[in-house]
Amino acid sequence: MHSLEIENNICLKPMQDVDVKDLFQFIDSNRLYLRKFLNWVDSINSIEDEQNFIDSLKTDGTSLAFVILQNNKIIGSIGFICIDKTNKNAQIGYCIDENFQGKGIITKACNHIIEHGFNKLNLERIEFRIAKHNFKSKAVMQRLSADYEGTMRKSLFLNDSYIDCEVYSLLKNTQI
Repeated sequence: MHSLEIENNICLKPMQDVDVKDLFQFIDSNRLYLRKFLNWVDSINSIEDEQNFIDSLKTDGTSLAFVILQNNKIIGSIGFICIDKTNKNAQIGYCIDENFQGKGIITKACNHIIEHGFNKLNLERIEFRIAKHNFKSKAVMQRLSADYEGTMRKSLFLNDSYIDCEVYSLLKNTQI
């Protein structure tokens, strides 16, 4: 897939098409913030770890990842994880530099990814799993008009303990 323009100076670019050093630098410089909500952050401790992740995208067929760029600088990532082609559903995961929150960037990026999922990947269902204490992501779910489906108790191992996740979804036939 090619780059997608979100708005002036902000675009989505396939993760495989960016410099792995820049991507690792984004993660490393945001590590303390991101690890509050995302359990994969602690598994990326080197450029090699990040390269292994990117290489896995090419082979597993169940993920489609993008970086979010502003003026060609990585400020976040977004993509489909756990793509289930048989059942035509997938989860969306995302993160953004703490300094770029509250600007609508994630909501706009989600809208682009959702459109791609429903129209290009022919998905019927898109799901989000949000750490229960991630209030900013819950606000994104409201802006996307995602339906709250319930809480998965102790379903995410994060920072040496299990926490609850809230599940939200969008269905293809209910999109505006």
